[in-house]
Amino acid sequence: MNATLKSYRYLRSGLHGDLALGVAGLVAGSIFTLAAKETGFIFILFVSITLLALFFTLNTLRRYWIEIKVDEQSVSSFNRGKQQSTLQWSEIAQMKLRFFGSKSQREKGKGTLSLTLIGRNKKKVSFESGLTDFEGLATVCFDQTREFQVEIDPVSLENFGAFGVKFQ
Repeated sequence: MNATLKSYRYLRSGLHGDLALGVAGLVAGSIFTLAAKETGFIFILFVSITLLALFFTLNTLRRYWIEIKVDEQSVSSFNRGKQQSTLQWSEIAQMKLRFFGSKSQREKGKGTLSLTLIGRNKKKVSFESGLTDFEGLATVCFDQTREFQVEIDPVSLENFGAFGVKFQ
């Protein structure tokens, strides 16, 4: 990898859709919650659904500001332009690549991958497959940590292999 810094952000088009979905869920949930205020169980059900939509919306908004940067020495996560966490490649002790989704999603190439880098001091940098060029970023992380004896579990190795990472 060259000495230049490479930056990765979440795809804005996907975030716009998720934000619209979250806001629609908040509006619908609020309307149904108000309509069901006389019925205890249904009211609690719709309050729960509205709170889930709120969490989803806030999580989507959080992703608008996340940025991951990598260079020859390290990987860093930023939120709203402020550095949150940095791990030197040599500090990374463990790497996990997890798939979240159903079996049918996996077969269709859908679902979400999450890569977590854990340092010897237990500091973490995590990101999900919604990032631009996630596979390229995961491959860079894999390649940069090979010389440092990073622990990678069998499930993670299988997930890396699924998108073409070459093992030595």
